[in-house]
Amino acid sequence: MKDPAFLFYPGDFLIGTAELTNEEVGQYIRILSYMHQKGRLKEETIRLLVGSISVNLKSKFGIDDNGFWYNKRLENEIEKRKNFYKSRLENGRKGGRPKTTNNLIETESKPNHNLPININRNIIENKNEIELLVNEYYKYQKVSFPNLIKIDDKLINKSIETIDKLIRLDGFTLDDVKTVLSFVIKDDFWQKQVLSLVSLRNKGKNGNTKFVNAKISSESHISKSEKNKRVLKQWGRDREDK
Repeated sequence: MKDPAFLFYPGDFLIGTAELTNEEVGQYIRILSYMHQKGRLKEETIRLLVGSISVNLKSKFGIDDNGFWYNKRLENEIEKRKNFYKSRLENGRKGGRPKTTNNLIETESKPNHNLPININRNIIENKNEIELLVNEYYKYQKVSFPNLIKIDDKLINKSIETIDKLIRLDGFTLDDVKTVLSFVIKDDFWQKQVLSLVSLRNKGKNGNTKFVNAKISSESHISKSEKNKRVLKQWGRDREDK
């Protein structure tokens, strides 16, 4: 049976479509929905669905060797859903979810505050990498703001928890976090705004978290840089033609 749904992450979608017009956003949703039901599509099919395609909208898709358009994020989410469904079927064949012992219940209901982050398989896998990222970030910030930042275990642990929640609850990847923080420490405005990583999930006046706003700024900065590179490249070609 065809899966009737796929996971939708509003934060990621708002960031990823920030530079699209309302019309392009509508086209994007329609194409994604059709791809979810039919799979990869030929360009002719897409044009029949939504009409002409802008360069910005086209950049959201890849094209395989057979000329079919696809969206990598959509395909990843579809695969995740399939794997989740299979795991539930397998659990059902084994008699359902294994019974939880009293000790485990007690452990989960009473967090161990000696651990930097809550017990969770995904967190345990990334814990060392997140902790390294946090320490490196504060080392850099301490050089720029020696009198404003006090690095201690409490700050480190709270920061690890915040990044964990960005990944586990908000749907971002560790690579997303690394990219944004790399931008933050190089930007005069954002470097001062994120003295503490604990503030990344605080919401601003526009309703977005500080992390989302920083991500939008970083992607806008990258887009402008790429645009400037293209302009300079074209200018160089024009000069050669003359």
